[in-house]
Amino acid sequence: MQTKISCKVSFHEGNKFSQRHNVERASGNWNKDGHINPDLIDENVILIHVPLKDFFDETFFSAIEDFNSKNRKKHPDRVTSVSEYYQKYKSHARESIFQLGDAEEFEELSKAVGIEQAREIHKQFLTSIVAYWLEENPNLRIFGAYIHCDEEVPHLHLDYLPVSESSKGLRLRVSRDGALSKYGRKKGFKKDESGNILRDSEGNAIETEIYAERKWVQWEKDTRDNIESMVAKIQLTAEQKKKVQIEVVPHDTAHTKHEEKFEWEARAVRYYLSNPEPPEVPKRPSKRIFTSEEVYLQKRSEYKEAKANLKLWERGKELAENKQFGFLQTRDEQLEKERQAMEQGRQELERKYKAIEKEKAELQEIYNQLLKAVEDLNAHKQLVIEAGQTVEQRKQQLEQEIMSRVQKEVAVNAEYNTILQKRSELIALANGCNSFDLFQQQQLIENFTTIQEQQERNVSHEQDGTIHRH
Repeated sequence: MQTKISCKVSFHEGNKFSQRHNVERASGNWNKDGHINPDLIDENVILIHVPLKDFFDETFFSAIEDFNSKNRKKHPDRVTSVSEYYQKYKSHARESIFQLGDAEEFEELSKAVGIEQAREIHKQFLTSIVAYWLEENPNLRIFGAYIHCDEEVPHLHLDYLPVSESSKGLRLRVSRDGALSKYGRKKGFKKDESGNILRDSEGNAIETEIYAERKWVQWEKDTRDNIESMVAKIQLTAEQKKKVQIEVVPHDTAHTKHEEKFEWEARAVRYYLSNPEPPEVPKRPSKRIFTSEEVYLQKRSEYKEAKANLKLWERGKELAENKQFGFLQTRDEQLEKERQAMEQGRQELERKYKAIEKEKAELQEIYNQLLKAVEDLNAHKQLVIEAGQTVEQRKQQLEQEIMSRVQKEVAVNAEYNTILQKRSELIALANGCNSFDLFQQQQLIENFTTIQEQQERNVSHEQDGTIHRH
């Protein structure tokens, strides 16, 4: 009978590692918690091992010598050594850990083909990862590759240093970004909405802050996908193929599958602890017994439910008897902590919400006051405009009245001048008329005087009226 094993490829990448831990497995300093099985240390495989300091010397000695020879005379301050370069860039070394499946899946494989063959299958897969890395990642240079079979599941530690070539300065240097340049992911720059590159106060282009992480994450995804596809290329013998079929669970669904299994087992233990006796399972219903299709379907559903509960109870009993249910307490404690944290977060959000609502109400009140003030200003403005229009109209009326008075005054003055001229003419006529007797002359003068006085009174009245109006 062939056993089908579905597993995922674990891939962890970081900058913390220890070559001594990867090599000196028998030392008690590395096994204080007992996770290493001393009887299996001989099963470990060291594929590549070069101490990091020696690796720096082998990799950068020639490049540093060439760099120093070019700068020793003109720029002696730039001269460096492999030791100095090692101290400056040793922290850039990284480690990736690969593993096929988990402890339970390794146990299933061991039951199917035997522990020795199961271990060999894992070794073969992990060794193929190193070959893939050397071919696909020439700029991520390996200085350590170790397969550990002395722990719960065989796994691979891969230690490497990102290196890139350069046409300026040191021709071979440590560079995380440069190591991935062959993948076509160059450095990016911040841009504005128009697509123009943003620059700092000194005119230098501003690099994107997360671009390097983005391209490293993309590299990780590509690497994971490629290695997952290698599971199908595991070379099983004809005998092994009869016993086992290995397939990979895509990484995006592996976590969900693990969580579902964990939740089911947790539910099984709780069900067993709350039900000491196994649930009763009725006899399998037969369609021939029931005359009603509806009753038959109901009995069949009850039977399936009882079978599922029995399976759940049996798994819970197995876990409980093997004392494999301590994780429930840890899980419950973790859930309680998460619940408390969420409650605190909810209370904090509620407090902030109330503060925001209060501030919103205050701002609304200020806004309403501003609206009223604007309305008052607009009303006052309208009154000022209307008053201005009234003043302008009165001004125009007064100007028209003054103009009319001036015209009348001019007319009166003209008439007065005309009378004076006639008077002069009459006086001259009187002086020239010897035939007039004294009485007639006197009468003529009196008449003229009367006319003149009347005219002067008229003029005086007109002037008094004008002055009064002004």
